[in-house]
Amino acid sequence: MKDKILVIGGYGQVGKHVCIELMKNFPGRVFAGGRNIKKAISFAKETDERVKPFKIDIYDSESFHERLQEITLVIMCLSPHNNDLALFCIENKISYIDISPSNKIPSEIKLFEDKAITNETVCVLGVGLAPGLSNLMVKKVKPYFDEIKTVDLFLLLGLGEKHGIDGIKWLLDNINKEFSLKHIDRIEVVKTFKKKKKTKFPKNLKNKTAYSFDLADQHTIPKTLGLNNVSSYFCYDSAFVTKEVALLKNIGLFKLLRFDFIYNLFVRIFNIILLIINKLKLSSDIYSIKVDIEGIKDNKKLKHQSSIIGFNNSSVTGKIAAIVATHIIKGNVKHGIYYLEEVLDFDIFYEQLRKDIEYEYKIIETTSANKGS
Repeated sequence: MKDKILVIGGYGQVGKHVCIELMKNFPGRVFAGGRNIKKAISFAKETDERVKPFKIDIYDSESFHERLQEITLVIMCLSPHNNDLALFCIENKISYIDISPSNKIPSEIKLFEDKAITNETVCVLGVGLAPGLSNLMVKKVKPYFDEIKTVDLFLLLGLGEKHGIDGIKWLLDNINKEFSLKHIDRIEVVKTFKKKKKTKFPKNLKNKTAYSFDLADQHTIPKTLGLNNVSSYFCYDSAFVTKEVALLKNIGLFKLLRFDFIYNLFVRIFNIILLIINKLKLSSDIYSIKVDIEGIKDNKKLKHQSSIIGFNNSSVTGKIAAIVATHIIKGNVKHGIYYLEEVLDFDIFYEQLRKDIEYEYKIIETTSANKGS
């Protein structure tokens, strides 16, 4: 029977939480998949076999027909190098959820929208914190403005989170990136960790300097919400560590990452630093998303600021993915390929995540639109 839910990377840091949340509503139907069957079996035992192990290599496309016959939904918790699995799902009526913070592969998947409609398949992309809740926070406030001038998105992650090797590699794989952003009158080429901006995060996080980073929300919001001048910034809860990463970037040290030996050395060094920070309890698993919007309402210039704050972003990402999966399985999302903000609203998630996140917002009137800034 085609009713099984396959979580790719389901025994990883984020994937585990996705499985744990899903098994509550779909007992016996959730499978933790990946190449390392030993890790999958070990995790399955941790759940008292309520999650089942599943061996699959997402780069072995020839095995998909055999391995995925009984799968109704795939949740991708990795950042694959190609879209082979997603395309197979689209062609074989297997729903698909992608939680990658990257823009490249999801934007390629989006191109198959007509095929998904023809084959009666549902795909939801950009499911998580950023992209994900950050997009939904912008969508929630957009109707309030007559015109939105700029959108600045900030993601803060705590160094006490169990990011593991994958989290370190995510930083290193993106640290040398250049990416393009669409503005009203131009295309801006941005270098990771080159631009910086200060913002006040909620609670005791206070003011932080965050740096330009290639997060997908700044690429998808212009497409889905029709807004220009959208930029994403990233920082850690430790201002010292964030500044040190920026310093290493500015002196060009990360250019050496093209050499495998240096790359692996950085992974080991960063991992040791995280282990020391966790052992000495110098940080926590806190996270926050901050949205700063400037626009015009009733001929007045306004600033909107909203934020969420919580702990253990892997756990809340798992809950977000489970909410989306439930909507898909219940038939609440029509056939096609969508970014999260195209099918669901912030309040749907907030109602179910009230125990996990704190949400606050405020609007500040600055001056009349017809006066000087």
